Amino acid sequence: MTLFGPGGLLEIHPEPDGDGPQPDVVHDVVPAIVGRLMTALPGAHEAMPMIAGALTAAALKMNCYEWRNKLGPWSAGDKLAWVFAAWYLADLADFAMAESSGEKGFSLKFIARIVGDDSTTK
Repeated sequence: MTLFGPGGLLEIHPEPDGDGPQPDVVHDVVPAIVGRLMTALPGAHEAMPMIAGALTAAALKMNCYEWRNKLGPWSAGDKLAWVFAAWYLADLADFAMAESSGEKGFSLKFIARIVGDDSTTK
């Protein structure tokens, strides 16, 4: 289970109620995260195409870490952008879960399951 990959935070969104448009991760979530990153990390603009590609790969159920590694060595900007993208995905998941089910702290519980720490889920 990963933040970006299949089963990760990119697949978490409220169930559509049938009246509105279906969620579109590639066209809605990816540009929103890249836009926030460009504002938050003005010195890391060179990493934005990589982040957009990695998020798109994850939305298409590909292993985005393997996809990213095919690009060669990681720059410091790449690493920073990757961490911020994960943070924004966690923030998005918390918002979506709170809106749809009232559950708070979802991403902390999700990350705790990844690292095997169940103290946050009690």
